[in-house]
Amino acid sequence: MITQTASGRRHISRSLSAAAILGAALFLGSCTTPPGQFIIIQDQVPQSGCVAPADLSAAYQDSGDLDLSLITNGAETGYLFFPLMQNDAPAATGGGIDANRIALSEFQIDLSVADDAPPLIVSLFKNGTVANLTKFSVPTSGSIASGGGNTSGSVNAVPAELGRRMLSQNALVAPGDFFYLTATVRAQGKTLTKTVTSDPFNFPIRVCNGCLANNLGICPLAQAGGNSGDPCNIAQDQPVDCCELGSSLVCPAVVGAK
Repeated sequence: MITQTASGRRHISRSLSAAAILGAALFLGSCTTPPGQFIIIQDQVPQSGCVAPADLSAAYQDSGDLDLSLITNGAETGYLFFPLMQNDAPAATGGGIDANRIALSEFQIDLSVADDAPPLIVSLFKNGTVANLTKFSVPTSGSIASGGGNTSGSVNAVPAELGRRMLSQNALVAPGDFFYLTATVRAQGKTLTKTVTSDPFNFPIRVCNGCLANNLGICPLAQAGGNSGDPCNIAQDQPVDCCELGSSLVCPAVVGAK
């Protein structure tokens, strides 16, 4: 799910103008990406079809909510993150090749909890058993034009299995219990001559057990409630009405035929 804004498709010339070469050299000449030149700006609110707009003025979230009780056994996604990325490297001029365009290759995710999180959760993160679920990379594709081009994407920033492991610790048992998980996200890609990595973007996620699930009773319900949940991932950000089926909670709730 990648969308992009730019000033239109550029004609690809077989030669670079002197200005284009100079602009490329400013970006390509150093061993590391200059701070502030390749950045993740914000977490976009996805639109219909779970597509994140690449518009800087679109709605965004400054933090998220993850309800562990809503992560099912077969789910792969715990929390979806929708980064809006920007490439502020010098743009090509005179119709030349955009040597500073970034071809995206992956997102790098590093998950952490503060020391004031429940002791069982802190221990889970520190004992090494979930290391592959807290520090990992996810392949992606797409590109970002230089000169301030914006591109949006999506990434499973919290694996569902990590959510299930956190839930199994029984650290969140009282109503209102929660702790914060920080997702540090970086985007990586390549220009014509080098690999570039974005500045780190820290996104706080409030982790709870049942804070988004609204239990309305035994399934099926006579009528639907008003909370349908997040359309991209039921376990995050928006409340959802649920019903009980045996010992299981069904979300969104099942409504009986009229």
